Amino acid sequence: MNRLIPYYIALLAACFCCLASSAQESFRQRRFSVNDGLSQGIVQDILQDRNGYIWFSTWNGLNKYDGYKFRSFKSHPGEDAALSSNRIVELRETASGDIWCRTQERRAYLFDSQTETFVDVLKPYMLENPSLHIDKIVCLENGVTWLLSFGSAICFRVDENRLGTEEAVRMYDEDTKGWHAGRVTQVKLDTDGDEWVLTDLGVNIVGKKRMESDFPFQYMTEKGGHTWLISSDGQFARYDEAGSVHFMEQAGGVKRVHQMKAISDTLLTVGTDAGLWLVHIPEGTMERVDVRTSTQSSADVLTVFKDSERRLWMFTEGPGIVMYDMDRKACSHLQPPVSHEMTSSEHPFVYEDAMGVIRVNPRGGYLSYYDPEENVLKPYINPDGSVLKTSIRVFLIDRQRNVWYGAARNLYHVSFFHDNVDYLPGLANVEARCLFVDSARGLWVATKDARLRL
Repeated sequence: MNRLIPYYIALLAACFCCLASSAQESFRQRRFSVNDGLSQGIVQDILQDRNGYIWFSTWNGLNKYDGYKFRSFKSHPGEDAALSSNRIVELRETASGDIWCRTQERRAYLFDSQTETFVDVLKPYMLENPSLHIDKIVCLENGVTWLLSFGSAICFRVDENRLGTEEAVRMYDEDTKGWHAGRVTQVKLDTDGDEWVLTDLGVNIVGKKRMESDFPFQYMTEKGGHTWLISSDGQFARYDEAGSVHFMEQAGGVKRVHQMKAISDTLLTVGTDAGLWLVHIPEGTMERVDVRTSTQSSADVLTVFKDSERRLWMFTEGPGIVMYDMDRKACSHLQPPVSHEMTSSEHPFVYEDAMGVIRVNPRGGYLSYYDPEENVLKPYINPDGSVLKTSIRVFLIDRQRNVWYGAARNLYHVSFFHDNVDYLPGLANVEARCLFVDSARGLWVATKDARLRL
């Protein structure tokens, strides 16, 4: 019998090599609930901190997962509670590793990761103006956090390095001299350490720079040694160190800009309601890409992602995802392989892992992967042959490029494995005893139940 062991090993290796060319990557999905230590099953936000811990906001407090167990943090009735509510809906990590938490009542609190306590940083302001709400939290790498209130056009600048002093918090509103107190569209830290707060009434810069123009730009990015700006109607411009704004081309027919980002040293992408615009820098020339196809009629480009193969992946208002091949200059509409009307319409996503696999959670579909040979999205298949069904409300792509997501109830973790082993649908619950690969590369499997399967 021992003489046959090398033969069986070689046979198994041959089988796996035959399967590898067409196999989907292996994956495992794990479910977490209150039975595993999660304080509540409705997860509102997910964050991975700089130390690798995973944090979850729920309707019953803040949860921390270390890979083995959950710990929960919340306020209890009768105590000197900092939180107005344990229903936490948004999480953001500061430069020092503390966690900002925004509650369902739109109040913001800082969780000190060292003392493991909540701090009501804005308490004096909230006592003075109880109707004030915080709608968004933006943490910058310099230790500053901006707390934005859209309804009242009020901003709070919180310097975590000065917490405990009078200089830690500053409020900006319509009474602040020289401040454009409009609706904030972007907050960004530039390479010189200056903070840009762009609003629909103009651009604010906290730092050494100044801007001579009051033009209401919506987005800013830096690339190629320059600062680039674009307005909500597609007016493109360049900012120089002297404070001047140089207006360049305007994207024709644009009424809304959804995103601007640099994808190389010479190219910016702009997602608009009139398609995708490629901006060549430093010239500032613009090129329009029509993302509409025979199966996809929406011109709205909400987000753009560039992969390592020079493909641009775009979500529109329609189902599926649009892929633009920059070399072929052609768009493809990739539709969900399995229809599901309740899937992630609010939070579709696309990303690439370290092995070049493109994973997509499309509008109207389940978590899928891209097959470049067939140019289609394919669903993940469970060992029993069924489709992996993922109803995703909130999600996180962790540093291992695996997916955490919250469904209507409970929390899920999907981990992926790049190997040469494939699950064979229909053989999940049988014990294989012998394998044989024939000349047509068919795999014959003899099982314990005295059956032969091909």
